[in-house]
Amino acid sequence: MLTFVSTLFAMLVAAPSFASESQDCTDYRASLPPIVEQQSIEVPEDWAHPEGPKISIFYYGENLSQLASHPELKPILYLNGGPAHDSHHVYEYFKKMPISSAVPFVFIDQRGTGCSTHYPQVNVDREGAKRIALYGTRNIVLDAEAIRKKLLGNRPWKIFGQSFGAAIVHRYIAIAPNGISKAYGHGGSIMEDGISWVELRMLSQKRTSELYLKEYPGDQAILDQVRREIKPDVCTGSLTECVCGAEMVDMIAWKHIGSKSAWPGLHALYLSLIKDGHLDMTALRKELPETTQDLEMGDFAVGVIPTRELPGGLLNHWSCELALPRLIQKGETPSSWFYNECRFEVASQSPFDSFLSSLANEDYLHPSDVKAGMLQNPALEFFLYSSTVDTMAPVEGFAEEVSVLRLVGSRFRYQNFETGSHNWTKESQIWDDLKK
Repeated sequence: MLTFVSTLFAMLVAAPSFASESQDCTDYRASLPPIVEQQSIEVPEDWAHPEGPKISIFYYGENLSQLASHPELKPILYLNGGPAHDSHHVYEYFKKMPISSAVPFVFIDQRGTGCSTHYPQVNVDREGAKRIALYGTRNIVLDAEAIRKKLLGNRPWKIFGQSFGAAIVHRYIAIAPNGISKAYGHGGSIMEDGISWVELRMLSQKRTSELYLKEYPGDQAILDQVRREIKPDVCTGSLTECVCGAEMVDMIAWKHIGSKSAWPGLHALYLSLIKDGHLDMTALRKELPETTQDLEMGDFAVGVIPTRELPGGLLNHWSCELALPRLIQKGETPSSWFYNECRFEVASQSPFDSFLSSLANEDYLHPSDVKAGMLQNPALEFFLYSSTVDTMAPVEGFAEEVSVLRLVGSRFRYQNFETGSHNWTKESQIWDDLKK
C-alpha cells in the first residue's frame, strides 16, 4: 500500500523547477519514472556564512514524502564518485540491476553538478580556487544534513560512498557523526602522508599492469610502437588541462586497467590502434578525451578540492612531481612501466599548476578525525572496503586508516576483495551489508 500511495503522490506533485537548469537536466528529470520523487533544497554556498549567496541542491528517490512519518523506511544516501560528476549515471546503471531494488537509495547531485547549482565561473587563480573550494566535501556533508533533516527530522540515516564519495563519507563521520546510523565506503582511504599514498597508488598501477601483461603479453610491444609513432604536437584536453605526445597513451589505460572485467576490451582496443603495421591515429583519437576550447570549472574543481582535502590531492601534477623521485630513490623505474598515471599528469599543462600546491592540506582529512567522530557517536557503525585490483585506491593505502579505526572496536569493519576493482557493484557482500 505504501508504494502505491507514494507513486500516486509523486504523480500529483510536480517536479521542482529550476529557472537556470540546463537542457540535459530538464531531459534527465523528465526521464525519471513517476515513482521517483524529485525535490530540491536551497542552502548557503558557504555554510560558514549562511547569510551569503544561496545555491540549490537537487535530490531524488522513492518514497521521499513518506520518510518523515514512516520510521520503518531506512534510506541510504548514495554519494557517487568525482568530484565534478553527477549522480545520473549511477541511477541509470542501478536501474538495470535487480539487486539494487532492495536497497532504498536517495540520490543527490553534489553541489556544482547535475541538476544542482553548477560551479561558479571564476578566474583560474588562487582567489577563484578559494570559491571553488566551497564545493568540497565539508559543504557537501552540510548539504546532506539539511536534506536529512528535511526528510527525517532528527532521525539518522545510512550513507554509502564510492571513490570521492567515500571521501565524503569520511568527512561526514568526522563532522556530523550524529546524523548517521551506518556508514559504508568503497574505493577511498585517508593517510597522514599524502605523497606516500601517491607512491602506493603508483605501485598498485605497476602491480596491476604486470598482472595484465601476464594475460596479454603482446600489448607491451603495441604500446611501445604507439608511443614511438605519436607526434609530439598531437594533443588532447582543454584550456584547463592539455596533454601532448606519447604521454597521452596512459589516458586510455586509466579508464580500463583497474577492472579485470574490462581487460578483454582494453586488449581489443590496443589491437585496433595498429593498422597495416602503423599507428592508426583515427582509432587513437576515438579513445582519447575530446579536445575542447572551454575553460572547464569542473576540471578546476577536480584540481582544487582533492588538493585541499585528500591524500596527495588524489594524485595530480604537483603530487606526482614529489612522489616520482621517492620511487626512483627506492629503485623503481616508473618511466619504463606499461602504465604510469603520473606520466600524463606530469606532462599535462594547466593554468593552475603554478599555484595548486599552495592549496595543499588547507582542509586535510586525517584518520584521527574519523576516529573522533566515531567516538562521538557510540552507535555509529562504519564498513570500509578496498579491492586488490584497484589502480585508483591502492589496497596498501588502507592500512594506516584501518590501524587507527580498529581502536574503536567492532563498530568498524574492514574488508578487502582480492579480485575486486574500483567498481564495487559486483561485490555481493557489500549489497548484503547495505541491507543490514
